[in-house]
Amino acid sequence: MDNEMKSSLTATDTWVRGLYMLLFAVIYSVTEFVLGLIVVFQFIHVLFSRDTNDRLLDFSSDLSVYIYQLLQFLTFNSEAKPFPFAVWPNGPEDLESLDLFDNVEVGPEVGPEVGPEVEPEVDGEANVESNSEPSAASAVVPDVETGANRSQSDQVEPASTKASAKASTKDSKPDQPMG
Repeated sequence: MDNEMKSSLTATDTWVRGLYMLLFAVIYSVTEFVLGLIVVFQFIHVLFSRDTNDRLLDFSSDLSVYIYQLLQFLTFNSEAKPFPFAVWPNGPEDLESLDLFDNVEVGPEVGPEVGPEVEPEVDGEANVESNSEPSAASAVVPDVETGANRSQSDQVEPASTKASAKASTKDSKPDQPMG
Protein backbone atom coordinates (compact mmCIF):
# COMPACT_ATOMS: atom_id res chain seq x y z
CA MET A 1 0.00 0.00 0.00
CA ASP A 2 1.16 3.46 -0.68
CA ASN A 3 1.25 6.06 2.07
CA GLU A 4 -1.74 8.05 0.77
CA MET A 5 -4.06 5.04 0.83
CA LYS A 6 -2.76 3.94 4.23
CA SER A 7 -3.34 7.39 5.73
CA SER A 8 -6.82 7.48 4.18
CA LEU A 9 -7.75 4.09 5.67
CA THR A 10 -6.44 5.00 9.10
CA ALA A 11 -7.95 8.52 9.25
CA THR A 12 -9.86 8.77 12.50
CA ASP A 13 -12.27 11.45 11.25
CA THR A 14 -13.47 9.16 8.42
CA TRP A 15 -14.21 6.31 10.83
CA VAL A 16 -15.95 8.65 13.28
CA ARG A 17 -18.12 9.94 10.44
CA GLY A 18 -18.87 6.33 9.51
CA LEU A 19 -20.15 5.72 13.05
CA TYR A 20 -22.31 8.85 12.87
CA MET A 21 -23.61 7.67 9.49
CA LEU A 22 -24.55 4.32 11.01
CA LEU A 23 -26.41 6.08 13.83
CA PHE A 24 -28.22 8.39 11.42
CA ALA A 25 -29.12 5.50 9.11
CA VAL A 26 -30.89 3.84 12.04
CA ILE A 27 -32.60 7.13 12.93
CA TYR A 28 -33.64 7.52 9.29
CA SER A 29 -35.32 4.10 9.37
CA VAL A 30 -37.27 5.11 12.47
CA THR A 31 -38.31 8.43 10.90
CA GLU A 32 -39.58 6.60 7.80
CA PHE A 33 -41.83 4.49 10.04
CA VAL A 34 -43.04 7.56 11.95
CA LEU A 35 -43.73 9.37 8.67
CA GLY A 36 -45.81 6.40 7.50
CA LEU A 37 -47.85 6.58 10.70
CA ILE A 38 -48.39 10.30 10.19
CA VAL A 39 -49.61 9.75 6.64
CA VAL A 40 -52.11 7.09 7.74
CA PHE A 41 -53.34 9.04 10.77
CA GLN A 42 -53.71 12.29 8.80
CA PHE A 43 -55.70 10.47 6.10
CA ILE A 44 -58.01 8.90 8.70
CA HIS A 45 -58.41 12.28 10.42
CA VAL A 46 -59.35 13.98 7.13
CA LEU A 47 -61.64 11.09 6.23
CA PHE A 48 -63.71 11.50 9.39
CA SER A 49 -63.43 15.22 10.18
CA ARG A 50 -62.88 16.65 6.65
CA ASP A 51 -60.10 18.79 8.16
CA THR A 52 -56.38 18.30 8.71
CA ASN A 53 -54.79 18.10 12.14
CA ASP A 54 -52.76 21.32 12.53
CA ARG A 55 -50.32 19.97 15.11
CA LEU A 56 -49.68 16.95 12.91
CA LEU A 57 -49.09 19.24 9.91
CA ASP A 58 -46.53 21.23 11.88
CA PHE A 59 -44.75 18.12 13.13
CA SER A 60 -44.74 16.46 9.70
CA SER A 61 -43.31 19.63 8.18
CA ASP A 62 -40.51 19.63 10.75
CA LEU A 63 -39.97 15.89 10.27
CA SER A 64 -39.71 16.35 6.50
CA VAL A 65 -36.95 18.90 6.94
CA TYR A 66 -35.23 16.60 9.45
CA ILE A 67 -35.34 13.69 6.99
CA TYR A 68 -33.84 15.97 4.35
CA GLN A 69 -31.04 16.94 6.75
CA LEU A 70 -30.41 13.27 7.53
CA LEU A 71 -30.14 12.40 3.85
CA GLN A 72 -27.85 15.34 3.18
CA PHE A 73 -25.47 14.12 5.89
CA LEU A 74 -25.69 10.46 4.87
CA THR A 75 -24.91 11.24 1.23
CA PHE A 76 -21.92 13.51 2.08
CA ASN A 77 -23.74 16.60 0.79
CA SER A 78 -23.43 18.21 4.22
CA GLU A 79 -21.00 17.99 7.09
CA ALA A 80 -23.57 19.39 9.55
CA LYS A 81 -24.84 16.68 11.87
CA PRO A 82 -28.63 16.77 12.25
CA PHE A 83 -30.61 16.53 15.51
CA PRO A 84 -29.67 15.44 18.26
CA PHE A 85 -26.35 17.17 17.50
CA ALA A 86 -28.14 20.28 16.24
CA VAL A 87 -31.43 21.99 17.01
CA TRP A 88 -34.68 20.38 15.85
CA PRO A 89 -35.71 21.88 12.48
CA ASN A 90 -38.49 24.43 12.39
CA GLY A 91 -40.28 23.58 9.14
CA PRO A 92 -39.63 25.05 5.70
CA GLU A 93 -37.90 28.12 7.14
CA ASP A 94 -34.89 25.93 7.93
CA LEU A 95 -34.74 24.68 4.33
CA GLU A 96 -34.44 28.25 3.04
CA SER A 97 -31.25 28.73 5.05
CA LEU A 98 -29.60 25.67 3.47
CA ASP A 99 -29.15 27.28 0.02
CA LEU A 100 -30.61 24.22 -1.69
CA PHE A 101 -30.55 25.56 -5.20
CA ASP A 102 -27.16 27.23 -5.44
CA ASN A 103 -26.09 25.10 -8.41
CA VAL A 104 -29.42 25.14 -10.26
CA GLU A 105 -29.71 27.31 -13.35
CA VAL A 106 -33.12 28.82 -13.89
CA GLY A 107 -34.31 29.45 -17.41
CA PRO A 108 -36.84 32.03 -18.54
CA GLU A 109 -40.38 31.61 -17.28
CA VAL A 110 -42.64 30.08 -19.87
CA GLY A 111 -46.35 30.75 -19.89
CA PRO A 112 -49.02 28.33 -21.06
CA GLU A 113 -49.09 27.74 -24.77
CA VAL A 114 -52.27 28.83 -26.46
CA GLY A 115 -53.27 26.89 -29.53
CA PRO A 116 -55.92 27.65 -32.11
CA GLU A 117 -59.33 28.53 -30.75
CA VAL A 118 -61.65 25.54 -30.64
CA GLU A 119 -65.34 26.02 -31.32
CA PRO A 120 -67.93 23.77 -29.62
CA GLU A 121 -68.63 20.50 -31.39
CA VAL A 122 -71.26 20.56 -34.10
CA ASP A 123 -72.62 17.19 -35.25
CA GLY A 124 -69.75 15.34 -33.56
CA GLU A 125 -66.95 17.36 -35.20
CA ALA A 126 -64.95 20.12 -33.59
CA ASN A 127 -64.51 23.29 -35.56
CA VAL A 128 -60.99 24.68 -35.37
CA GLU A 129 -60.20 28.15 -36.56
CA SER A 130 -56.57 28.01 -37.63
CA ASN A 131 -56.40 31.30 -39.51
CA SER A 132 -57.40 33.63 -36.70
CA GLU A 133 -55.43 34.27 -33.55
CA PRO A 134 -57.41 33.82 -30.34
CA SER A 135 -58.05 36.93 -28.34
CA ALA A 136 -56.72 37.03 -24.80
CA ALA A 137 -60.25 37.34 -23.48
CA SER A 138 -61.56 34.25 -25.25
CA ALA A 139 -58.60 31.85 -25.02
CA VAL A 140 -59.16 28.98 -22.60
CA VAL A 141 -56.19 27.22 -21.04
CA PRO A 142 -56.14 24.39 -18.52
CA ASP A 143 -55.30 25.37 -14.96
CA VAL A 144 -52.55 22.94 -13.91
CA GLU A 145 -53.23 23.24 -10.17
CA THR A 146 -56.98 22.69 -10.19
CA GLY A 147 -57.47 20.77 -13.42
CA ALA A 148 -60.22 23.20 -14.47
CA ASN A 149 -60.18 25.39 -17.54
CA ARG A 150 -59.84 29.12 -17.11
CA SER A 151 -59.86 32.10 -19.40
CA GLN A 152 -56.41 33.38 -20.25
CA SER A 153 -57.54 36.87 -19.30
CA ASP A 154 -58.21 35.73 -15.71
CA GLN A 155 -55.60 37.18 -13.43
CA VAL A 156 -53.53 34.32 -12.06
CA GLU A 157 -50.79 34.75 -9.49
CA PRO A 158 -47.48 33.30 -10.75
CA ALA A 159 -46.58 29.89 -9.33
CA SER A 160 -43.32 31.22 -7.89
CA THR A 161 -45.23 33.80 -5.84
CA LYS A 162 -47.68 31.17 -4.61
CA ALA A 163 -44.86 28.83 -3.59
CA SER A 164 -43.01 31.50 -1.66
CA ALA A 165 -46.21 32.60 0.09
CA LYS A 166 -46.94 29.02 1.15
CA ALA A 167 -43.37 28.48 2.32
CA SER A 168 -43.41 31.68 4.35
CA THR A 169 -46.53 30.82 6.32
CA LYS A 170 -46.19 27.86 8.61
CA ASP A 171 -49.91 27.97 9.42
CA SER A 172 -50.96 27.36 5.82
CA LYS A 173 -53.02 24.26 5.23
CA PRO A 174 -53.34 22.19 2.05
CA ASP A 175 -56.51 22.56 0.03
CA GLN A 176 -59.44 21.17 1.92
CA PRO A 177 -61.47 18.37 0.33
CA MET A 178 -64.64 19.58 -1.32
CA GLY A 179 -67.84 18.63 0.39
